[in-house]
Amino acid sequence: MSAAERKLGCGPGMSYAAMLPETLDWLVERLARQDWREAFTALAKIHLDLFHYATKDSWLGA
Repeated sequence: MSAAERKLGCGPGMSYAAMLPETLDWLVERLARQDWREAFTALAKIHLDLFHYATKDSWLGA
């Protein structure tokens, strides 16, 4: 059994649409307790400012 199967209850043969709601619930719950950089340390190490909020805000006229 893989980590995904244990933690998320998904496995081979499950469609993306079938497992997405549970995955999102898990993600929201996890991030409610801590900053994403603490929850996902490996991703935080390679984080390259993937979301350019200032650019988006400027474009939207915020």
